[in-house]
Amino acid sequence: MNAALLEMDTVSHQKIVFCLDTITQLDRDTFLSLASHKADNNAADLFIIDIARCLLTGDVQALRQLVGRSGFIKQPYLVLLKRACQYLCAERAQDVIKTVVELEATGISNPLCYVLAAEAQAMNHQYTEAFHNFSTASNLFACHEHLIIRSRHCLQHIEATRYSLALEKGAIEYLQDQRFDSAIIAPLASSLIKYKYQLDNRAQTNILDASRYDDVKQDVFFLEILKRALLPDPDIELFLIQLRKHLLDTFAQTEKLALADAAVLCALALQNDLNEHVHFVSTNESNAVNLIHEKIKDTLNKPSATAKQLATQVLLTSLYEPLSEQPYCAQLLNYAINDWPTDIQPCLERILYQHEEELEFANAIQPLTTINNAVSLLVGSQYEANPYPRWHDISKLENSAGYAKHNGINKPPFIKAKHFDKPLKILIAGCGTGKHPIALALKFPNVHITAIDLSRRSLAYATMKATQLNLSNIRFYQADILELSDLKDRFNVIECMGVLHHMQDPIAGLQILKGLLVKNGVMKLGLYSEIARKEIAGFREENSREGTKAAIRQMRHEVIAAQREKYDNCLKSNDFYSTSMCRDLLFHAQEHTFTLTELETILTKNELLFKGFTFNTAETFHKFTLSHGSHTKMLDLRAWHQFETRNPQTFAGMYQFFTQIYS
Repeated sequence: MNAALLEMDTVSHQKIVFCLDTITQLDRDTFLSLASHKADNNAADLFIIDIARCLLTGDVQALRQLVGRSGFIKQPYLVLLKRACQYLCAERAQDVIKTVVELEATGISNPLCYVLAAEAQAMNHQYTEAFHNFSTASNLFACHEHLIIRSRHCLQHIEATRYSLALEKGAIEYLQDQRFDSAIIAPLASSLIKYKYQLDNRAQTNILDASRYDDVKQDVFFLEILKRALLPDPDIELFLIQLRKHLLDTFAQTEKLALADAAVLCALALQNDLNEHVHFVSTNESNAVNLIHEKIKDTLNKPSATAKQLATQVLLTSLYEPLSEQPYCAQLLNYAINDWPTDIQPCLERILYQHEEELEFANAIQPLTTINNAVSLLVGSQYEANPYPRWHDISKLENSAGYAKHNGINKPPFIKAKHFDKPLKILIAGCGTGKHPIALALKFPNVHITAIDLSRRSLAYATMKATQLNLSNIRFYQADILELSDLKDRFNVIECMGVLHHMQDPIAGLQILKGLLVKNGVMKLGLYSEIARKEIAGFREENSREGTKAAIRQMRHEVIAAQREKYDNCLKSNDFYSTSMCRDLLFHAQEHTFTLTELETILTKNELLFKGFTFNTAETFHKFTLSHGSHTKMLDLRAWHQFETRNPQTFAGMYQFFTQIYS
């Protein structure tokens, strides 16, 4: 069959269909081998093979080169196909879609049309439509790995507007793929669950009855996402609190739970471990849990006590407080993991044994500097109490382009430096529990990362995770940015995201970091926006509570129950939904905010060039371009200030941007 493909002399419709049908059946190795076997580089019959190779592997550069040298293509259908590819390379999404419609009107069944349409839809931020087309294409081609990845990337940008079985199926497959970070599809998962269970506080339909509980017990998707990611939605939180109370009440009445309840127990236990037990606890629940604590202590004091006797009670209490904080925790740890019922062992590994493992890693953390500044000590103590953030999954997909090319720092507007072509030394200044530096180490395995933080407990979590992932290109140290002046190392890139604004003097920290860069080195910074945090600033002014777990629980309970409109932006923030993140969001010991006009002055005074913002998608850039009529203002902070004034939640997380030292 392959030989027949390569021997085609003319390009009839029948031969086009034959070629396309053949390509769909080839695996990656065979397909790529065929695509590279060219007896004649100008042969029209190989044009489809080359187009398919580019589209199925995501090689846009090769596609651009291909259509640029394909003037010999005259057959009308192939001219249309070429035109669609040209539009795709030029990022003219609407024209791609129009041309795909023309291709389909010819009557030729071309599975590449699904790929072209999907790429154009993703470019247009129509991620639901793109997901469906990538999914359809991945089922049509044997060489489909890139299409699967693209479909799962689309899921990361979707928030459902109704329940969709197809999206749920896609989300389940996403969760089953260990290369992806479950937390990124939390908005999709939350929206699907909300519509599926009709969880709308205003409609008062989120009451848990026996039928609905039975649905939850059998809901593979719901239970799996609970184990893996926070669900940032107040109505889902109320539903989870009801589920928790249902299990507690059932046990109080019968002193046992059904075998089928174990899956729900474990899912809720892992969810509460992730959110650090941030959910509100009523007095009645607290009293009931205290009775269970006493029963556990009584059982543990019996010489014949077994882990299996304790399992249900231990899991129930873990829905309300960390097991590591219980006075009997050491006695529980005397049991081996295999002593517990098999179906709950993975859960207990995370919520009990892993916490003990963290303490061991904490003792091994090496200090890089002393910590003397009063504010640094205060901030460090906050993160010792609440390591930020607690996370489970992480993206494991490598990026072959490398850090410099992926982030565009090896081309204008950046000043080109020779060291960008070599393995980069990167400093992560303020790494928390390590998710960001570990993600970089996995994505770009040829970089060498030094990650520092004030908090030993945060670093312990980071080190444990890096060890589990067998990473060798990252080192963690306890250090204060203010004490780094004497450090001998110099770095090609420094990333300091969400850290400087928590220092006593952010500018002093910036100047020290700048001194650690090589010539033409690059910094990526993250700073709070005064405009975006107006609501949060109002809360901080009115609030008189300390940032304790009890205070955070009570405050959140009041907001969810009666102040949703007032704190709408807080409720939309992922950071509202765990103890450490909520404390960081609303109760931080030290915080500064900035405007873009202030940022422009700061960068100028410190001889740093603004090199552009970064966003998760290109949608904000598109809106900015529309508002200013062209791309020419992308590096104009005053233009961005005007844009932010009109769109105050543009930088709801932070200003995230690159800077570079003057050459």
